[in-house]
Amino acid sequence: MLVALFAEDIDLLPRYFVTRVLEDCSSPASAYDLLGGLFEAMNTSPPVSGGRFKGVSYFNGGLFAHPARCRKMATDRRWKDAWKRVSF
Repeated sequence: MLVALFAEDIDLLPRYFVTRVLEDCSSPASAYDLLGGLFEAMNTSPPVSGGRFKGVSYFNGGLFAHPARCRKMATDRRWKDAWKRVSF
């Protein structure tokens, strides 16, 4: 997750891209699909050619070779409230 946030800061991902993905995580299933999809896209070369993650750059180094699948963290209200304070 930190790599994705850093990628926003250096314009490898559009501004607020990760924040919007997190905001759309309304259930454990959507968190699993959306965050996992983002991490998979970050491990895809050439970049994904369609869908929500179209154009997400490939991140070399194997960090996303086995992407984590998050269920609870992104749907917990406390997490979202805390996230709003650090994401700007």
